[in-house]
Amino acid sequence: MNKSESKLLTIIIITKNEETYIYETMASVLNAIKEMDRVEIILVDSCSTDKTIEISRHFPISIYQLRPEWRHTPAAGRYIGFRQAKGDYVLFLDGDSVLQHGFIEMALECFQNDSSLAAVLGKRIEFQHDSNLNIMNKIQTDFTQIGEVPKFVHFTKGTTIFRSSYLRAAGSFNPFLFSEEEAELSERLRNCKYRILAIPKPMIFHHALPRETFSTFFKRMQSNLHLGSGQIMRYFISIDFFKTSLFQRVKRDFQFTILLLSGFIFSVTSVMLFDLKPFLFYLMILFSIGILHLIKSKNLSSTLKFFAFGFLHAYSMILGFSMRPRAISEYPIDPVKIQ
Repeated sequence: MNKSESKLLTIIIITKNEETYIYETMASVLNAIKEMDRVEIILVDSCSTDKTIEISRHFPISIYQLRPEWRHTPAAGRYIGFRQAKGDYVLFLDGDSVLQHGFIEMALECFQNDSSLAAVLGKRIEFQHDSNLNIMNKIQTDFTQIGEVPKFVHFTKGTTIFRSSYLRAAGSFNPFLFSEEEAELSERLRNCKYRILAIPKPMIFHHALPRETFSTFFKRMQSNLHLGSGQIMRYFISIDFFKTSLFQRVKRDFQFTILLLSGFIFSVTSVMLFDLKPFLFYLMILFSIGILHLIKSKNLSSTLKFFAFGFLHAYSMILGFSMRPRAISEYPIDPVKIQ
C-alpha cells in the first residue's frame, strides 16, 4: 500500500435490508468524523432486497456486496470490508446503529497511550422496537455493563474499533461463523497477548427487537444466528477449551445440550428396556432444575421460557457443532463493487 493511499481510520458498515435505519446510521457517521481527516467509509451489503443500496449511494462511501452464492453472515461482511480497508484503525458498525459523537476520538487516544490494545469499545444504549418498528423502550442502563471507569474485558462487540495491524495478525474475522464471531476473534486476540479495553463513553444507539421473545428468537433462527455457539465449540474443541472465557460465554448452551442429549439417552434406554424408570428419572432431574429456577426467579413464565429457550439453543448448538470447520482462507475475496 502506498503511503498516499493510507488512512487513519476506516469505518466499515455491514447491512442486510436496513432501509429503515441506514440513512440515520450514515448521517451519524458523517457527523462523527466531520472534523477528522484521512477517514474512509466502506459499506458491505449481504444482497439486500430493499432500498438499502439505493439510499447508501447518496453518500460519499465505497459500497461492496457479497455475491449471492456466498455464505452470508455478519462476520463475512466484516471480513470482506476489512480486506478493502486502508486505515491504521478500523471501526465496525452495524447498519441499524447510530454512532455517537466523540467516541472515536477517545478510542484513538486510548490506542496511542497503550500499545497492547487491539480493540476499544464503549457503551451501547438500545432502542427496543415492536414488530411494526415502533419504539417500545429506550434502555438507559449501561447495556454493555462497562460502568464509569475504563476496564479490560474478554470480548469485543458488534461495534468495536480495532488496531488494524493487530486484527490482521490475529487473522481477522471468521466469515464462516453465523454468530459469536466477535467472541471467537477475541479469543484469538488474547492468544496473541493483545488486550481489549471498554471505556465509559457512549458508543452507539442500537435499534433492536426485544430480547428473549419467541418472535425474535425464531427470526434469528431463520437467519442461522444461533449456530455460532456450536460452531466455535467445534473450532476450539479440546480439554483446554473448557478453561477459557470463550467456553464461559457458551456454557449455558452447552449445559442445555448435555441435558437434551441426556433426555434422548434416557428415553432410548426406557424404550429398549421396556422400563419407564430411566425416563422418569430424567423427568425428576428436569423438575428439580425447574423448581430451583422458580424459587430464584419467583416467576413461572420465566421458568418456562428458561427451559424453552434453553432447549432451542441446545438444538442450535448441536446443528452448529455438526458443521465442518472451514479455514478463513477458503472464503472468496472478490465481492461486487457497486460504488
